Amino acid sequence: MPSKSSRKLSFGLKFRVLFSGVLVTIGLVFTLMGGFVGLIFGSHISFTDMKFSDKDPITIGKVTKIRGTSSYYNDVQIFEYSFEYTVKGKKHTGVSFKPGGEDFIDPEISRIVGTI
Repeated sequence: MPSKSSRKLSFGLKFRVLFSGVLVTIGLVFTLMGGFVGLIFGSHISFTDMKFSDKDPITIGKVTKIRGTSSYYNDVQIFEYSFEYTVKGKKHTGVSFKPGGEDFIDPEISRIVGTI
């Protein structure tokens, strides 16, 4: 009957056996690059759209600053709109983005929501 004896392997030998293949190396490179790219682009995702619905209340606000960004959508520049509004006596601020900015630069141009 064979005896049950275990052979101790060094960490270096275990590491070399585990990572000793071209396919393993290629897989690790792709995994690390994919994770890096995911972190870079994932940090720019905005999930705030999921918080809004058609039943949300509407209030009066004021655009405080309009700034052109370096981004374009269908050859139209994206603008950043800083705004402020008050709810129950407390002032709030926010930022939104939209292609084009010409309509809001001239304060003489305005309309009521839902009208033409």
